[in-house]
Amino acid sequence: MQDIHRARKKWRGPKPGSVIRARFMLIPGIIYCFGYLAFLAFVLACFPKWSKKNRTPLIRYWGRGLLKIFGVKLEVYGQEHRDATGPKILLANHVSLIDLFIYSGQWADPGSVMYKKEFAKIPLFGFIMPRLGFIAVDRGNRERAQNSMSKAAERINKDGIAIWIAPEGTRSRGKGLGNFKMGAFHIALETKAPIVPSVMQGLELLNPGGGLLLKSGTVRIDYLRPIETKTWDRKNLREKSNQIRNQFLQYLEPANGTKKYNSDLEQL
Repeated sequence: MQDIHRARKKWRGPKPGSVIRARFMLIPGIIYCFGYLAFLAFVLACFPKWSKKNRTPLIRYWGRGLLKIFGVKLEVYGQEHRDATGPKILLANHVSLIDLFIYSGQWADPGSVMYKKEFAKIPLFGFIMPRLGFIAVDRGNRERAQNSMSKAAERINKDGIAIWIAPEGTRSRGKGLGNFKMGAFHIALETKAPIVPSVMQGLELLNPGGGLLLKSGTVRIDYLRPIETKTWDRKNLREKSNQIRNQFLQYLEPANGTKKYNSDLEQL
């Protein structure tokens, strides 16, 4: 019965658009991407109070504009879980840099995100992201990475935000769901905030290999039911992370060399 249920969750959208269109729209997409970021940097620098008040629509317009240019439509289910009142941890599978467009367009209010400090090297991103309240993570330094996790936990508890985290820690480039790192689960343990799995399907077909070309087509996002963490402790943290990854595997294929879907694994 579990295998039948799992098969129903597998999804494939309409056939992706042509590579020719993707190449043709690349330059307009780049112009819009960095043109909007330049505008956003100006607004953040000159009108900090106004931009703080209107942070969510400013973020959403960037992502939605890019998706419209490239002809990408979103098919979204369970949005009420993303928008539920109170703090939460949004766990999202990470396919490519195009995730930035998609989850910007799907931004939670109020929201934040944990991002690799290397993004600060991209023009404008290094100026904009900390001013939007995003939290940089230095994965090359264990102590600084732990400080970032503590900062994220403090923001969740103090400001009641929804924070986006990619538990795989790196892009899959369409090669399947990777193993989960434990950072997000330590934050859940510290904050007791519920976890909302955010499962994205279809992007690997529109952005094969995770390169710059983005074909037109449809991406599906399923926000699953919140998972309470109030009873979690350090002894069962790894077990909980495995259970949550198993939920993702009801929709996604595992990366080579990682654990496959386990129908016997206790459901949350």
